[in-house]
Amino acid sequence: MFEKEEDDYIDSFSKWEILSKIALLKLKKSISLSDLARKIDVSTTNPYFHRIIGFLIDKNIIHDMGNIGRNRMIQIDRRKIIEFTYNYKFYDIPIDFLEKTKAIHIT
Repeated sequence: MFEKEEDDYIDSFSKWEILSKIALLKLKKSISLSDLARKIDVSTTNPYFHRIIGFLIDKNIIHDMGNIGRNRMIQIDRRKIIEFTYNYKFYDIPIDFLEKTKAIHIT
């Protein structure tokens, strides 16, 4: 049972990590999904990348701008994503787990 809980924490941490990287970017008005993935150092085949993009589109934080050639263009509302990231429930991750994964270091 502990393995299942740990997997849930890893999933939550992976989602939070991608979300926080997107929030910290200083972006132009629009960016392609492949360029966004490259800037936050995530593969476009990462299962959480497209889930988070879809989730943020549902929350009206990311706006779908359509295609330019083969690239899917999006526009990110930076103020909304920063507010959302720091109010989101991913901060329910236990501190000892974050230390174990070296996400934070408490002295």
